[in-house]
Amino acid sequence: MFRTTAKWTSRSLLAGAWCVLVAWLLGMLANDRFAWSQFLWWMPTPLVALAAAFATAAAWALNRAGRNTEGTGPLRSRMHHALNATWTAVGILTLTFLIFEARLYRAVLPGPPPPDKPLRLVAWNINTARIEDVPARIASLSPDVFLMANRPYFGSFSDLRATVGEKTSVAAGGRLALISRYPVLASTHVTLDILGAQPRTFRWQGGGMVSIDKGEALLVLLDTREWNGSTLCVWLLDLPSDPPISRDRMMRQAREAIENFKGPAYLPRENAADQPIVADDALRAKLLAPDVLAGDLNTPRHSRSISHIAPGMRFAPDDAGDGWRMTFPAALASLAIDNTLLSDRVGCWYYGVRELSERQRDHLAQITVLTPRKN
Repeated sequence: MFRTTAKWTSRSLLAGAWCVLVAWLLGMLANDRFAWSQFLWWMPTPLVALAAAFATAAAWALNRAGRNTEGTGPLRSRMHHALNATWTAVGILTLTFLIFEARLYRAVLPGPPPPDKPLRLVAWNINTARIEDVPARIASLSPDVFLMANRPYFGSFSDLRATVGEKTSVAAGGRLALISRYPVLASTHVTLDILGAQPRTFRWQGGGMVSIDKGEALLVLLDTREWNGSTLCVWLLDLPSDPPISRDRMMRQAREAIENFKGPAYLPRENAADQPIVADDALRAKLLAPDVLAGDLNTPRHSRSISHIAPGMRFAPDDAGDGWRMTFPAALASLAIDNTLLSDRVGCWYYGVRELSERQRDHLAQITVLTPRKN
C-alpha cells in the first residue's frame, strides 16, 4: 500500500514540477502579448526554480522510499529518467536566472570608473500619508532628482526640498511630484483614464478614502545645461495595479492619453501658484520625448507591453548593476513592477534598489546614477 501511494504521489509531484516549468516557458515565449499570458510572464524565475526543485526532491525521496529494493542493479525506469530530466531542466533554469536576470558575472568583472558628471535620480512609490517621514529616509541617498508616486496628501514639502538641496524646483500634479536641484522649465500632469481599474480603499492614521486609480503621468522638462549642456525630459508614471487589466491595452491607452496632451504646461514659481504657459509645438515635442521614464508601472521589467509607452528606450538595469533588483513587495521583493527606462541621450553608471519603508507590503525605491551621452 505504501509503495503504491508513494509511486503515484511522486509521479504527481513530478507532473506538478513540469506544469510549473512549462507554464514559465510559455510566459517567456508569449510575454504579456495576451491577457492570459501576462499571468504566466509574471512568474518569478527563482521562485519557479525553487518550487520545481522542491517538488522534484520530494518526488525523488518518495520514489526511493517506495520502490522495490530487491536486486543490486541500478534503477532503470521511466521514473528514473524523468527525475534526471527534471533536475536538468531545473539546473538550466537556475543558470539562466543567474546569468541573464541576476547578472552575477558583473560582480566579478571590473566596473566602469565613476562618472565625472553623475546625476543621481531616486524614484519611489511612497504609499504613505506622512510626508514628515520621507526626508529622513532619503537623506542618505542624496538625490539630484527625487520622484514621488503616491505622494502624501498632507504636510509641507519644505523639509523634503531641503534634503534634496538648498535651491530646488518642484513640479507636482495629482499624486505625483518631482523635486530637482535643476530648474524646472515646464511640466504638465496627464490623467490617463485607464479602463478596467476598480475602486480601492486607502487607510492611514486618522482617516482614509476610496478612489479609482486610473493612472497618471507627470511630464517635466529640466534645465540641465550644467550636466549635459541641454535639457532633460523626465516622465513619472503611476499606472493601475489591477491584475486583470491587459497590460498591452493599458500601455497603449497610456501612450495615447499622453500624446493627446494639448496643454497648458506650467512653470513653477516660488511662493506662488504655478504659471500656465502655452504648450506650443516646440514645447510639446520636448515634453513628449522622454529621456528618463520612471515610476510604478505595475508591469514587470522587460514586459513587451512597456515598449508601447516607451518605444526605443532601454531598462536601466540592463546597463549597470548586478543581483536580483526587484522592487515589490518589500518583505520579499520578487517583482520589478517599478521601473526606470532611459533614452539614447542618457547613460547609466549604477542601478540599485533600497528599502525605505517600514511596511513590508510597500515598494522599494529605485536609485539610478545617470551620465550624459554625446549624440
